[in-house]
Formats: sequence, structure tokens, C-alpha cells
Amino acid sequence: GKKSDPLIDPHDQRADLDRRARSYLQANCAICHVSAGGGDSQFSLELQVALADTKLINADPVHGNLGIPDAKLLVPGNPGKSLLWQRLSRRGHGQMPPIGTSLVDGRAVNLIGRWITEMAVP
Repeated sequence: GKKSDPLIDPHDQRADLDRRARSYLQANCAICHVSAGGGDSQFSLELQVALADTKLINADPVHGNLGIPDAKLLVPGNPGKSLLWQRLSRRGHGQMPPIGTSLVDGRAVNLIGRWITEMAVP
């Protein structure tokens, strides 16, 4: 992607699944998860960063594994082992986003889960 790439509606079923998922992550997560983000975020969810350069794929977590053996930040083809999906899917300890939400965004969980499931395994 490039800086000029526009975000698209993550829930537009006609649009490309990767663009939908990456647009959702840009709009909802990249405020913190950027190369110059606050805290100790080690990966970037900015749309213009190529997926291979996000430091997500098969990357070891720095904030624990939520009790999931062999969990990574993102495991192509396996949302259950992907902490990105796991953290979106829960409320309470380890949830993302960390504040301002008490309900799981079911549409986002389904979108990101499908994106990871259909992702080509490197």
C-alpha cells in the first residue's frame, strides 16, 4: 500500500477481503499500532505498510499468549493461534482495544477471522 491508498468500508462484501481487513485495522488499531506508536507496540497495522513488513506474521508476542500454546501475533490460516484475532474476540484481560469498549465487535471478529483463515500460509 501507499499513503494515498484510501480506506474502504470493512463491511462492503463486494470489496477485496485483504483491503477490507487492512482498512479496519488502520481505522481502529493503527492509532497505537504504528512504527512510532505509544507504549511498546512492536508491530505496525498501518495500511501503507506491506503485510510482510508489519512484524505480525508468526511473530512472538511480547505481552503473553493468553494461555494459548504456540500462539503468535498472527498465524496465517489459524485465527485460534493468532493473538490479533483472540484479543479482538474477548473483553476483559487482554482485550483490544484496551479501553472504551465493553462489547466485542462481532462483525470485526468475523472479518478478521476470515482474513486470517484465507491468508496464504508462507
